[in-house]
Amino acid sequence: MEVTQVPALPPVAPLSRRHRLGFRIVALFLGLLLIIQFISFHLVERSIDENARKALYESLDLGERVLDRLLLQNATHLYESTRLLSADYGFREAIASDDRETLVSALDNHGERLGAAFAVFTNAQGALQASTLEGGPSLQPLVSRAIGSATPDGDVAVRGIVGQLQQRPYQLVAVPVKAPLTIGWVVMGFKLDQALLRDIKQLTGQDLVILTRSDQGPWQAALSQLRPDQTLALTNNWMPSLDLSVASRPAQLGFDLPGGLHVARMRSLNAQPGERTLAMMLRSVDEAVAPYKELQLSIMVLNVVGVLAFAMGSVFTARRITTPVVTLTKLARRLSGGDFSAPIPSHGQDEI
Repeated sequence: MEVTQVPALPPVAPLSRRHRLGFRIVALFLGLLLIIQFISFHLVERSIDENARKALYESLDLGERVLDRLLLQNATHLYESTRLLSADYGFREAIASDDRETLVSALDNHGERLGAAFAVFTNAQGALQASTLEGGPSLQPLVSRAIGSATPDGDVAVRGIVGQLQQRPYQLVAVPVKAPLTIGWVVMGFKLDQALLRDIKQLTGQDLVILTRSDQGPWQAALSQLRPDQTLALTNNWMPSLDLSVASRPAQLGFDLPGGLHVARMRSLNAQPGERTLAMMLRSVDEAVAPYKELQLSIMVLNVVGVLAFAMGSVFTARRITTPVVTLTKLARRLSGGDFSAPIPSHGQDEI
């Protein structure tokens, strides 16, 4: 009997990795997941930036209101304390007798108790009569403004006034001396100091800088809670080119200072011919978004863990799918080669 020889099948070239079914399954699943994760991460980052900036500007609005409230509160307290001196019998007697030494002594003693930088007494027309500060005539314009800011009955003006003396900012209050008509004015000046900056920081978390300029000279930071290098960059690099009209209305400002971007709100405290006093409240963008960045990092770590878990699951699923197919391919090749004794293995109850 003649045996028919079955011709051997030509060898099949092995598939490259990228053409294998398992690789394509894993690549498809992981590719879709990574695209979704990238889009989600971008949307989260954009949302964090928008929400952080919105919160920053709302915080600056609050800081401006707190600053006004603190100045008004301080002026009211100073007004009430200064009124005690104007009502003092001995002080009135010194005015009536035109005793300059007694006037200066009373002004000095009362001003020291209140922490005033200087105290002056003027006549009813606002001309200086006695002063605790040498060089009294240089105070005349400032004193006249303080008197002019008070209402005819002597009530305190809104937050008193803020003025400059040798480019140092002062808050001034003016109180009338009446007998019963106004016979003079007591004007006291108080330095704006670090206590105001600390209060702003504690209440709002903002850094406050008081900037002064006189006679078109360079800007100076009279008070600042920023680091020295940040203060220097603000006064030298940004202030000379800044449009100061934004100080008269709410405006969103940004300054790239050493240590990162800062957003700011500027408030005019004094705008007189030859001098300008500004209060600038700043918040660091990096500090504001730090809690959000920590959350974003946690989400990123969770996403990486999720991708790794998804990759392992995809590889396992791909093997569950492709292993029976590979077995079937090998069995088909044996059958086509004439080997009909190859057993057919069982691979579960699913379709494959």
